[in-house]
Amino acid sequence: MNDASGESMGRSVMMLRIVKGVSFVLGAAILATLVLIGYGLYTRDSKAPDANPQPLNAQTPVAVPAPVGDFSDIPLDQPAGSAIAAVAPHGDRLYVTVTGGGRADRVVVVDLTRRRPIGTVTLDAGGPPRPAR
Repeated sequence: MNDASGESMGRSVMMLRIVKGVSFVLGAAILATLVLIGYGLYTRDSKAPDANPQPLNAQTPVAVPAPVGDFSDIPLDQPAGSAIAAVAPHGDRLYVTVTGGGRADRVVVVDLTRRRPIGTVTLDAGGPPRPAR
């Protein structure tokens, strides 16, 4: 072998070592980045949510409770002979279950802010009674 060929081979080996070293460093950097991303996602997902995520100076709408008082002045527009079976308040709505009066059982939805009925849900459309199962 002559010196030129040995020198060329020496450079090739040196270049190969440099390429291997750079590849190893880049691979380690990619692996470390993936580990850090995974750790960040895990910690963000597993921590408890903030009690109040909004800034302190933000204007937050506040739910005003429905006025509690005498509901006898709210007309339900039900036929004579009707009876109130149950009443369930929910927010600014009042759900009144009404029976009798020659009609099927129904739920009257009352808007408490306007103090008037806004709708009726009929529980049985007046069809023939179904046998119990």
